[in-house]
Amino acid sequence: MPSSKRKRAGPGLSFAERDRQGQSSGPSNGGGGRRQGYNQVYRLPSKLISGPGIFVTCVQGKERKAALQFIDHLNEIADRLYPGVKLLPPLKHEVAKEAVDGEEEDLMDAMRNGPATATAANEEAAKEESTEDAAPTAVREEEPATATAGPAKEAPVVDDIEAQIQAELAELRGDTSAGGPSKKAKTEHKDKDDGTPTQRFKKIETDTECLNFISCARPIDPYTMVYAVLEEVERTGEPRSRFVQRLSPVTDTCSAHPTQVTQLANRVIPTFFPPDGPARSFKIDPRIRSHNTLTRDSLIQIIAASIPREGGHYADLKKPDVWIIVEVHKNVCAIGVVRDYERFKKLNVQSVADAANAKKAEAYEEHKDAAAQKQEQKQGDDAKQPELQQEQEGPAVAAAAVTDATADGVQTTTTAS
Repeated sequence: MPSSKRKRAGPGLSFAERDRQGQSSGPSNGGGGRRQGYNQVYRLPSKLISGPGIFVTCVQGKERKAALQFIDHLNEIADRLYPGVKLLPPLKHEVAKEAVDGEEEDLMDAMRNGPATATAANEEAAKEESTEDAAPTAVREEEPATATAGPAKEAPVVDDIEAQIQAELAELRGDTSAGGPSKKAKTEHKDKDDGTPTQRFKKIETDTECLNFISCARPIDPYTMVYAVLEEVERTGEPRSRFVQRLSPVTDTCSAHPTQVTQLANRVIPTFFPPDGPARSFKIDPRIRSHNTLTRDSLIQIIAASIPREGGHYADLKKPDVWIIVEVHKNVCAIGVVRDYERFKKLNVQSVADAANAKKAEAYEEHKDAAAQKQEQKQGDDAKQPELQQEQEGPAVAAAAVTDATADGVQTTTTAS
């Protein structure tokens, strides 16, 4: 029976190139051709998932649209909450993590594709030998001209990489007038030389269906952004996107290794459980995707050990004050601590919008029933108005009749006398 998991080749891996390089193996046990290293390609490193950010689940096949719509919404909120705030470069441990993850990616790439083939090495050596053989001939042809004209002026050699980059930027500025790409178009999505990001929010590829990661540049707080989005949806009942579903803000990330996860938990968790603050109940919610090293039980033990003993904090699986979310995706682990988990329907934008609209509909029905009841009462009062008027006028008419009769009797008595 075929497996239900769909394995992907991943970026930068072409089976046609494998065939050309002679890396295909013979027939497998099933009788068909099987390529070497196919099963190792399923898990790819996620080196760009780092720092504070937001994991966003979405509708299948709408990952790109969901990310773009959500980033537009975040930018609108950031314009209101962080007006004129200057972005800061990433922290040192985030930069170091990117370097380590880059080395891990190179190792995994070598494991998938294997070492460089001897054919490619031979081709490079042949090219170098042909270049060395052709160089003396060119020198001999240029010797008479050089002897008569004197020593030629050597061209300046630019050894500084920064100077080379500046020279290339100058060329790009010159191409702008001729209709070439502008400097803004070339550097719009690139970080500055000191590592300071030029974008407040950046979409990071996860190579996983229904999952996006939105990186938040410092000093923007992912928790503030998520709660602002959820409160706006709760107030208006409009999710602003048909594809965005659950939001999971995280404080920081690390490699999915027990030692690294322990260090990250000891750095992040105590900030949400101050020893001099009130006692808080918590619940640990691990979420593991495309990973088989760390288990749910091991993550719960690591996180529980990082919670301060002082303060009287305790676990509550039914109605906790805060939820500790542990996201493990491939070779990356992220930790976040959220509140109002049940109020915002597990931080699901669509569920919050549905609940808000249902509440509005219920309030409208109650208002409609109250208005109908008031109208019926008014109609009943209008129908009873003649009877009440008659009842009120009855004694007055009788008194008037008695008065008239008395007056007539007095007049008759006077006439008779």
